[in-house]
Amino acid sequence: MITLSDVLVSAPFREIRRAMNTNKEYLHFKISVFNVGVAIEIVCTDNPTPISDRTWNGYDFKSENDYYIHEALEAEYAKRIRDEKTS
Repeated sequence: MITLSDVLVSAPFREIRRAMNTNKEYLHFKISVFNVGVAIEIVCTDNPTPISDRTWNGYDFKSENDYYIHEALEAEYAKRIRDEKTS
């Protein structure tokens, strides 16, 4: 089972920063899992349509860009900035 924190840890820094700074209402997490890794894209949208049943991997999910999601994004962003400064 994949959790939001797993997704954010694996997401590129650019995607986290863009999702954190958006004013869109929904975040659509597009997750592609391969045997050598994972590719994550965070799409910011105002469109509340459900995710298509035709997604091939079943890991995609859409969430409202609410307080808890924003807090998780900020925490991951701060962690990466801190890790970058200590490296």
